[in-house]
Amino acid sequence: MQETVLSNLGMNDSTFDQPLLAPQSVHAATGYDEQGAAIPGRWRVYPEMAPAGLWTTPSDLAIFAIELLKSREGKANRVLSSSMTRRMLTPQIEGMGLGIFTNRSASPFSHGGGNDGFRCLLAAFADSGKGVVIMTNSDNATSLIAEIVHSTAAEYGFPPE
Repeated sequence: MQETVLSNLGMNDSTFDQPLLAPQSVHAATGYDEQGAAIPGRWRVYPEMAPAGLWTTPSDLAIFAIELLKSREGKANRVLSSSMTRRMLTPQIEGMGLGIFTNRSASPFSHGGGNDGFRCLLAAFADSGKGVVIMTNSDNATSLIAEIVHSTAAEYGFPPE
């Protein structure tokens, strides 16, 4: 992942290092549980790297989304071919593409995430090229994320997810 995706896209603030290395941990947020208490050790270290091991920033996640949008249109192929990207973004079963959520009506793709003390959402609209990346350091952020998505959608003219 580091070589094929992250470095290749210039996602320089993203890593699967577990535990997070000292130079990176200085910039990492502390997670907070549903009661507002800090997660012991600031965050949990997950052995399951694929679903829970990515450390990233909103800017880096936006780089990934932009690459998918460009690849879908045949304007980039630094990670996936255009045909593979289109397959990835095509609904398969129950609104799921290949590793990403899809929606036929507005052509968006999205993926939410959450580890203890953290919640996030990436939503991008393939037809318009607009989107939003939201990252929080609280288990109580679901309503906040929804409000940010709706406010951003209203301000920038894309349908709320």
